[in-house]
Amino acid sequence: MSTLAQRSPGQTTTSRPFMELRCLGGFRLSVRGQPVDCTAVKPRTRTALRLLAMRAGRPVHRETLIEALWPGSPPVTATHNLHVTLSSLRRLLGTGPGELVRDGDAYELVLPAGGYSDVVTFTAAIETAHQARLNGDQGTLVVALRAALDAYAGELLPEDGPAEWVVTEREALRRRAAAAAVELARVAHRRGDLAEVATAAGQCVEIDMYCDAGWRLLIEGRTALGDLAAAGRARQRYAAVLATLR
Repeated sequence: MSTLAQRSPGQTTTSRPFMELRCLGGFRLSVRGQPVDCTAVKPRTRTALRLLAMRAGRPVHRETLIEALWPGSPPVTATHNLHVTLSSLRRLLGTGPGELVRDGDAYELVLPAGGYSDVVTFTAAIETAHQARLNGDQGTLVVALRAALDAYAGELLPEDGPAEWVVTEREALRRRAAAAAVELARVAHRRGDLAEVATAAGQCVEIDMYCDAGWRLLIEGRTALGDLAAAGRARQRYAAVLATLR
């Protein structure tokens, strides 16, 4: 089974990746820096692309695709539709080797060497942070948490709304991003980096407005920096959030 080639957390490059997949904050696909016009294919083909993209590097069983795209359809009809849809998707992706591969009854979207996926980058950074935490490696922990938050540009595939195939994974990524932001704020607080405390805590409450720790760190960080106006605004927003819970 092929795997995605990814930049390691915190690594930068001087050139754009051959192919970029972005699912966080909205779907974007580009090749050699140029956006791919996905309106050239049917809506269900675009949905299949987004589903496979959010799980890039992981096999997706055909039944998962069928249930997402043609729920309740007769098996023979749904299987035929799937084959037609994936054929159209292959044409959209081009003739590069191994971009959409089949492994038995599963399909996997695989980027070429040097390709980039924000979901894969985010997940890898979170795992690196976890290992660094276990090893007591604060330097790597900070770099990995920053890399995760850099990759997390917003909710997973917001254009797909409450579709059942995306909501569980969307919420899982959102929770992990909020936890990464508040952890980075806490680490920065221990290091005395007040600017990063405020920045990371601000990211946390934008991701999860119900995170008490994020609000407290944001208010404390802004106050310690002498930005009393921003601290006051944060207090007002926090109070408004608390009021919704009563």
